[in-house]
Amino acid sequence: MAIQIKRLQSLGNSFVLFLFLGLLNCGNKKQRPPARVHQALPLNDEIKYPHDILEAGLTKQYDKVKWALYCLYAADTCRFLPARFVKDTVTFGELDLRFEKLRNSEDTVEMYFNFYYHDSLRCNFNLLKNAEYLRGAGFLHGSDSISYWISPTTMLYYRPARTLSKFKDPLRPEVIAYIKGNQNKLAAWLKNEAKNKKIIP
Repeated sequence: MAIQIKRLQSLGNSFVLFLFLGLLNCGNKKQRPPARVHQALPLNDEIKYPHDILEAGLTKQYDKVKWALYCLYAADTCRFLPARFVKDTVTFGELDLRFEKLRNSEDTVEMYFNFYYHDSLRCNFNLLKNAEYLRGAGFLHGSDSISYWISPTTMLYYRPARTLSKFKDPLRPEVIAYIKGNQNKLAAWLKNEAKNKKIIP
């Protein structure tokens, strides 16, 4: 009889302990903070434009040069040097065109860009046979019209915008055809600008 009573007391103590732990867990669950919902941030100017461009107030000029460079070379196929063993066939319109630097002088401001293959390989003469593409453009202070282009060769400045229609209005019919026919391959910036300009839906 005494043994049964002890067993009942032991079971009773275990049941009380079980209830206590259950209540403690319930209390902890109630005190947990709500799960955080991660939302995609909108593409604001600080993300879209480099800091130097924002600080200088040259966003309009930046868009103009980058768009012009893409239009001038987008449809051209990258000709990789044999020594680099790159078998891929890509056009410049598929590559990321990155801002590299801003250079100010007394009368002008210059913007420099470069194409990159796979986000890491700079498309220069060490990678491509046809790396003679323009590297940027210059503006007179206070103007948003391109005054001259910047060459990758030793002759740094050449081809004023007014000399050839190709440079005056880079969005030629063949460029529009390329953009429309390669929408799924375009670099993100180029595709977004083409949409903004109503070239593609």
